[in-house]
Amino acid sequence: MIDKRESDLWKQIDRLIFIISVLGLIILVGAYFIVANLQTIDAIIRNFVLNIIVNIIPTFLLFIGAYLVFRHIEKLRSERDTDELADKVALKLTQALSEARANNPGTASTFPQVSKLKLKIYDEFDITNRKFEDASNPQKLIFRFTNRGSNVIHLNKIEYSEKGRGLPNTALSKTYRVGSKGVLIPIDQDKAEIIPAGEYVVELCLAQTYSIEAMNSLAGKLGYLTFEITYADEVVDNLLYSI
Repeated sequence: MIDKRESDLWKQIDRLIFIISVLGLIILVGAYFIVANLQTIDAIIRNFVLNIIVNIIPTFLLFIGAYLVFRHIEKLRSERDTDELADKVALKLTQALSEARANNPGTASTFPQVSKLKLKIYDEFDITNRKFEDASNPQKLIFRFTNRGSNVIHLNKIEYSEKGRGLPNTALSKTYRVGSKGVLIPIDQDKAEIIPAGEYVVELCLAQTYSIEAMNSLAGKLGYLTFEITYADEVVDNLLYSI
């Protein structure tokens, strides 16, 4: 968390320097035309000031150009690092499960493989805000998902499953239909396509009343939301999000 805050701080400082550079360039260009049209000062002094301004302007132009170019390069490098991290996580997970199976012969001979694409989606599409509306009728659990990637995400199906955790399927409103993995959560088709930086809100209406304290005690162990999405023209299912 500290590293992330420090990284965000440096990004803001970097952005501030860029804004100052743009403003400085605008001021220098304006000063050049103002001084060039001043007839009240000696020609030698005017030419001296103009020469200084002309020599400084390229420095600002080079900095602004370098900032724009290297920002794009940094974005590409970050995407590459994300892909490499996804590969490493998948490899480590496979190794850990293999070791567990070797150390415990009674363990099932097969285990789920986490694809590189799923790891990428989990990194780009995740819960960014959770809320319990205790005063609404019915009460609601609200989860805001954000698309932090560069691809459009289309929601095909969302289901809630308790998976033996804290909130049983029967705790949800009786208006929900039963799906293959749990309770089907209706999708607002007008918002089913989530563009980059876009958001989608999942609401779970409850069949009974809970206190804030009781719901807080269940935070993180309510169950799972299972998504099926279309990502970069590829259907990806069984995306599990613990709530």
